[in-house]
Amino acid sequence: MKKLLLLFTGLLFVFNLNAQTDSLKKLLTQKIVDTTRFNVLFELSQTYRDSGEIGMQYIHQALELAKKMDNIKLVGSAYHKIGYFQYCKGDYQLAVDSYKKALLVLDPKVHKKQHADVDNDLGLVYKSIGNYDLALSFFIAALDEYSKANYSMGVAMVNNNIGQIYYFQNNFKLAISYFEKYASFARRSGNATSLAGAENNLGGAYSEMGNLAKALFHYQFAFHLYDSLGSRFGVAILNDNIATILYKMGDFKLALAKHLYSYRLFREFGMKEQMIYSGNNIGLDYMGLGKYQLAEKSMKEALSLAIEIGHNEAQEGLYESLSLLYQKTKRYSQALDAYKSYTSIKDSISGKETQKEIAEIQTKYEAAKKEQALLKQQIQIRNQKRMLVYGGAAIFGFAILSTLLITANRKKKKLYVALLGEQRKITESITYASKIQSAVLPPIDLIKQYFPDHFIFYKPRDIVSGDFYWFSVNRSRIYFAAVDCTGHGVPGAFMSILGFTMLNQIVSEDPDLSASQILDNLRLDVKKALHQSGSIHEPHDGMDVALCVLNTDNSMLQYAGAHNPLFLIHEGELVEYAADLMPIGHAGKFESRSFTNHEIELAKGDIIYLFSDGYVDQFGGEDGQKFKRSLFRKTLLSINKQSMSEQERLLGETLDRWKQKNEQVDDILVFGVRY
Repeated sequence: MKKLLLLFTGLLFVFNLNAQTDSLKKLLTQKIVDTTRFNVLFELSQTYRDSGEIGMQYIHQALELAKKMDNIKLVGSAYHKIGYFQYCKGDYQLAVDSYKKALLVLDPKVHKKQHADVDNDLGLVYKSIGNYDLALSFFIAALDEYSKANYSMGVAMVNNNIGQIYYFQNNFKLAISYFEKYASFARRSGNATSLAGAENNLGGAYSEMGNLAKALFHYQFAFHLYDSLGSRFGVAILNDNIATILYKMGDFKLALAKHLYSYRLFREFGMKEQMIYSGNNIGLDYMGLGKYQLAEKSMKEALSLAIEIGHNEAQEGLYESLSLLYQKTKRYSQALDAYKSYTSIKDSISGKETQKEIAEIQTKYEAAKKEQALLKQQIQIRNQKRMLVYGGAAIFGFAILSTLLITANRKKKKLYVALLGEQRKITESITYASKIQSAVLPPIDLIKQYFPDHFIFYKPRDIVSGDFYWFSVNRSRIYFAAVDCTGHGVPGAFMSILGFTMLNQIVSEDPDLSASQILDNLRLDVKKALHQSGSIHEPHDGMDVALCVLNTDNSMLQYAGAHNPLFLIHEGELVEYAADLMPIGHAGKFESRSFTNHEIELAKGDIIYLFSDGYVDQFGGEDGQKFKRSLFRKTLLSINKQSMSEQERLLGETLDRWKQKNEQVDDILVFGVRY
């Protein structure tokens, strides 16, 4: 299946759909200053972007007002917005014209960031048309302008867009390097929306490289983020891409169902570009199922739309798909014609000449960066010369002495250096794994949106952890859990990523499951993944879990636990809800038993605590004993009136005092929420 749906980044992509429309309209009937009137018209155009020509009428009114005011910045903003609306509708040439008008009125020295925004969005249009060398030139111009303006968000966005150029040129390794830059920024800034986009694009690149497991991992993570953020568009994109993975794995029926669902959403949003790619995918699904007439109908409809909006990238993929379809149905003359159209378009947008031009543009940009770095270096060298002259003799003498010592201990040192090198490689690998694991964990800013008063005390024993916290949202249901996987360090981390992915998959497939049903399904999935049948010779890996589902409509909390209980403090008293004494994994004589579903009606101010056994199992104190659950209960009762952030600090202090000089024995996780 040809290229997957990537997510571009432009600064006007996310709109304020919650604008007070009636209030804004009322403002227009009042006597207000021109600048305020422009802003109201601009906001209304944004609100009505998907409502036919209404949004365009408002932004044209804003443009005329800006011209009347002779305000260059506002004129540029209006032309920019008009171009974006035209781009979303698939009117690429009109979008180019509007963006160029914006660039003509904006002064790059005065309106630095605004000029960069337009350059970036103009690059996106040329990317869609298939003019990659021109797209890259605008992206690099935007990158330079954002860098000079010290606008890190802009730099990150352009890196993502440059990555897409290399993706569509089949240079997936280079594309990944740019997508990783975007993902790194998103993680540092805590921007969940940007991180979801980066993860989706990484999934696309890994899928094209044939690494379906890694692609699915990135897609599931992105899906979880978009679902939690309530982004239907993002969910549609990820649903379509996950369906493409299913297609590649041979599950045409499920792939078709998912592709059809995404297509309906794209049509509802009026997103023509996404409709084209999804239509091609639906055709390929039908072809896989042997429904050739339906396949041809879907592909031809998508091709007509691609030709209508001048989308060369999509036309290339559709002609390739039609060629394959005609070959399968033994219409060889039509197959040849479709293949000729495919190769013609491919050569025009992906040929050697285009790749050469792209390489030249990139080289010029890198050369300019190196030249600036060289100037800085020359200044540093001049300042260092005197120090080098005076210190030269001393350094030379020291070097001779060092050489004698090194020679005498060469054999020992060689062995030592080799061991250090191996240790460094292992540590670097594990450290990188910890970054992946951190990226998988739900962003704290996302959890804060739903639980403003919470804390997560998370203290891995090693660089990576076998404990993890999980969080997801679907409509009025909030899911959250504290999970303790078998072992710690690298083995535990592998299990944690497996568990995180499975939980996301379970609730995305059926969001109405109870807490106990989620654990029942998780147990089945873990047993299947680890090939557990109950034999004494097989690994007995698994998880201990405390999982909750909160219905925000009626304040009802469901809890189910595998070994790990739930502590609830209500009106100053601590109530313990016992877990089932069986793990997530093979459960021996309890194998056929379902987990217990507890239902709790929450009151305002109630505090929920989920935790792994790491805190209570820590050795310390005067007698070197475990902390134990009884002391943990007393600790929580003594601190529960404090703010949640203060409780987190006090738990850390209490643990440090208890532990004294003892080593940490296990990963530690405590998840607290005040309702």
